[in-house]
Amino acid sequence: QDEGELVIPDEVTNQNFVSGTNGTSVTDNDVIAAVACFNQNMGPGAVCVPGYTSSAIRLAVMAHAEDNNRIAILGFDKDATVNDAISDAADYTDIAGQSERTAFFHPWVKIPNGTITMTIPPDGYVCGQRAAIHNQYGSWSPYAGERSESKFVVAPVTALTKSDADALDAGYVNAIKLFNGKARIY
Repeated sequence: QDEGELVIPDEVTNQNFVSGTNGTSVTDNDVIAAVACFNQNMGPGAVCVPGYTSSAIRLAVMAHAEDNNRIAILGFDKDATVNDAISDAADYTDIAGQSERTAFFHPWVKIPNGTITMTIPPDGYVCGQRAAIHNQYGSWSPYAGERSESKFVVAPVTALTKSDADALDAGYVNAIKLFNGKARIY
């Protein structure tokens, strides 16, 4: 082969990433460093790190949102209950200048993946709906209610009652609920 010639292998197999660089696990510092790469030159918007819920990461994402005129979209651990979410969010509501740029969402959601259904953190769904709504209706439009109805999310992992949703609302956590068989952000 000549130098610079593209080599195409005879057979390609699927490879799943199971850890970070050189076989090490992804650390909080890795995630925080990655978020810092999205500097002010990228403009306003939303920032999220789906599935990462440590206090260090949350605080870094919140500070990043404040420093870069963005919204921090945050979720909870997969098995968090309504009370867990409310209690967890309460730890972040009084952080000066940052809590007003933070939005928490609960619960995780189910999505199709071929012939199976898998669960994912709500952050990606929320950011996708936010982008779609802002593109269609304008950046001043809320990404909740009927407009946030999902075409892809099968259902929230946890079916929330009205009292659950009311409690989440009082605890500054946005609920993801089924309404007429479709997932919506509230």
